[in-house]
Amino acid sequence: MTPPPPEPEARSLGPEEVRRLQAAHAAAVKALEAAVRDTTRLTRLLTILSQGAPIAVLLDRVLSTLSELFASDVVALLRPGDGEEFTPLAAIGIPEDRLHLGLSGAPGTPLAASLLARGPVQAEDRPAHPATAAELDQLGVQTAVWLPVVGDDGVAAVLLLARCRSAPYAASDLDLLGAMAYRIAVVLERGRAELQLREALERLLQTEKLALAGKLSGSMAHELNNPLACVRSNIDQLHRHLPAIAGTYRAASRAARVLERLPGAEAAEVAQGLRTSLAGGDELLGEVEEILADSLDAARRIGQLVSSLLRLSSAERQVDPERQDLRAAVAECLADLPADTGRPALVHEAGDGAPCIAWIAPSDLKAALTGILRLVLSPGLRRTDPSRTVVIRTEHHQGRPAFSVTDPVLVLDAEELRAIFDPRLEEVDTPRGRTVRLSLMATLSYQLLRGCGADVSTVALGAQGLTVRVVLPSPPAGERGEAGGSLP
Repeated sequence: MTPPPPEPEARSLGPEEVRRLQAAHAAAVKALEAAVRDTTRLTRLLTILSQGAPIAVLLDRVLSTLSELFASDVVALLRPGDGEEFTPLAAIGIPEDRLHLGLSGAPGTPLAASLLARGPVQAEDRPAHPATAAELDQLGVQTAVWLPVVGDDGVAAVLLLARCRSAPYAASDLDLLGAMAYRIAVVLERGRAELQLREALERLLQTEKLALAGKLSGSMAHELNNPLACVRSNIDQLHRHLPAIAGTYRAASRAARVLERLPGAEAAEVAQGLRTSLAGGDELLGEVEEILADSLDAARRIGQLVSSLLRLSSAERQVDPERQDLRAAVAECLADLPADTGRPALVHEAGDGAPCIAWIAPSDLKAALTGILRLVLSPGLRRTDPSRTVVIRTEHHQGRPAFSVTDPVLVLDAEELRAIFDPRLEEVDTPRGRTVRLSLMATLSYQLLRGCGADVSTVALGAQGLTVRVVLPSPPAGERGEAGGSLP
């Protein structure tokens, strides 16, 4: 049996070795403490970001936590604004009267450098760039760091942390802030996705409303058409009888004059009775003529509404979107408008020379255009100068095809402007006691456009004047073709 090997003799460590071991132990403990501290800070941030609060509330909580964890006097999440400026999406330590002011992202600034490097950029003791120095001096800042908030979709924002003292952020802190910035980018992307989902649900709701309106419109049209035909027939017949009634009045007046010349009390009594019966006859005939004319006009308008409802409910309407030349569609609608001397003149202007191509079903575009035009051109609305021209303008608005209808002299008060697309058929009382007749086709056009992904807005031009702007969807990238071009 082989004996076990002898144990090594213990030897004492020298002073130098003890110091090295103690230094290694202290470094390991310090690294462990830093790792625990960083893990704790990141866990706090993730706990906040995982809460089901609205995005604005989450961002406020996140920035407050970052201010506490990194001893920062100013923490702001900056988003791109106009030109090279970045404006606070959320901020801690910036006075409310300065929240609307932008921070420069011009070339050479630390903010621009952080975007270019896709990493943190720190500036201490009055940054060299004049624009950044001036902006931070107004906040009393001496040390600042900028970190791009980069997610899967690219740069979403820029995170700014600053101290009102000369105390640079440690490299380990910058690494941790980079990880936190990515988590914030994920939350921003989630918020954007939720917004897109809400918009998609809203469009779906509008589409369902439109489908229901299409089903109901056919029934409404048939229900209205039968009594309307009866009313129009009776009014036409009364109108044809009006000359005979007027002739009877004239004959009775002549008979009264003849009876007045005859002798005897009976003839005088009959003549007096006729005169009493004929009193106000001319005014009565004029009033009846006006009533019949108004009734015929109202019946004609209801007939147009019935025709529009039938077109809306038609099963042959094309509902699939396709590329549409907006200017050509406007010209076609203007040519199809019925001649009506009661409405103002209309002129079509092209805003720019670029192709104005929309992505919408042809029937939907035509129905919506016709409804909006009939609303603005309605002769029943009040205008300060009926001779002024209404302008329909096709253009690009924020890179999307759009058209706007502007009446510079239309008079609507705040209540009428609010209710202009109200889906009610009756007249609406306003605070001034005046009424405005609402258009069902305008309301259906509004629902139709919203269901197609268009944005509809009304803008009052002051005491008088109104612009209705409709911004339509652009064709998808694969459907634009040569004619679509690249929209400005």
